[in-house]
Amino acid sequence: MKSRNDCEEQFKGFLSRLSSSDRVAIVHHKDGDGLCSAIVFSAGLDKVAPNTHYQFLPSTYGIFQSPHSLYRNLQAAECNKIVFLDLNVDQVPGIVKNAEVFAEEIVVIDHHKIYTSLDSDKTTFIKAQFLDSTKEPSQYPNAKLTFDLWSSAADVSAADWVCVVGIAADMGLESWKEFVENVLKRRNLSLEDIKTMKEMIAAVESVAEEKFLDMGMALKSAPDARAFMAGPWKKYLEEFERELAHWEAEFEKHALRYDEIELAILEIAPTFSIRSALSNRISQKNPHLTLVIFDLGRSDRAVFSLRRQDFQVKMNELAEKSVDGIPGGSGGGHVPVAVGSVPKAYAEQWHKNVVRVLSDDYSARHGKN
Repeated sequence: MKSRNDCEEQFKGFLSRLSSSDRVAIVHHKDGDGLCSAIVFSAGLDKVAPNTHYQFLPSTYGIFQSPHSLYRNLQAAECNKIVFLDLNVDQVPGIVKNAEVFAEEIVVIDHHKIYTSLDSDKTTFIKAQFLDSTKEPSQYPNAKLTFDLWSSAADVSAADWVCVVGIAADMGLESWKEFVENVLKRRNLSLEDIKTMKEMIAAVESVAEEKFLDMGMALKSAPDARAFMAGPWKKYLEEFERELAHWEAEFEKHALRYDEIELAILEIAPTFSIRSALSNRISQKNPHLTLVIFDLGRSDRAVFSLRRQDFQVKMNELAEKSVDGIPGGSGGGHVPVAVGSVPKAYAEQWHKNVVRVLSDDYSARHGKN
């Protein structure tokens, strides 16, 4: 396994080769942690390569099934260098290998499970495990990983409060308590301020997806946290909270419960994309439950979110095993948090797979035949 020093030297090498003629695409997961990772990364670029052009490309895990639109966007923008943030593209290595055809250099900075190495003459592959092998990667949010990596090359402390918002967005506050407290003190912020900004990002992501990039640019350009909080983004919180409250109530009334294997499944067809936020909220209240939120309402695919906060069942492995044998199925993530999707025609089969995999796991954990 690569060392922290190896990663830092590779990263500095990439930075040393940047020039004013380069166009860098920052392809980041379209969520709070991914966005904050991108802003921290761009803060570093502003320091070491101020004349290098870059742009944000928010992306979902949909690129794993259909990367062609990503390639078209990259080529249309004439980007010759690509940075992937908070996207476990090593699970589908063809995404990077195909991008190497037209990109001069690629950097992957990610905190998910390691599937395969992507290191090559063109690609620098950096995982959280390389910087700290003792920490569960889900507890090393990508914003903090990006901040730490940049700190070896440039002073990005101006973006420390954005980093903390990313940490909060990926439920990592407890793991980075000392860092968070120091930033809050230095910036004269409260934990409630951080949580408000995290929820503002989640609200825009859910109920006003078309404004996500605009909000990201506002967060990047804000001189401080209070300037961002004073912007127009807070208005989306009310609608966001109303949708979440509705589906939380539906969970209490209508979730399919398999108490013998500590499983609850809720099928939803929401007005907005609240699956991830809903999963987090319910799971935090039920940490010993394997939670499945199954979204059937927004595309030709059934999209699922998996959560379990006590680390007794690995959600990334459940996601992977549950789509095994399903054409076009995909899934992965962290131990406590995972996502994936299957064609709607296979939704019932996927449901049966989840119950079967968890039944086998429960029997193994409790010594039952």
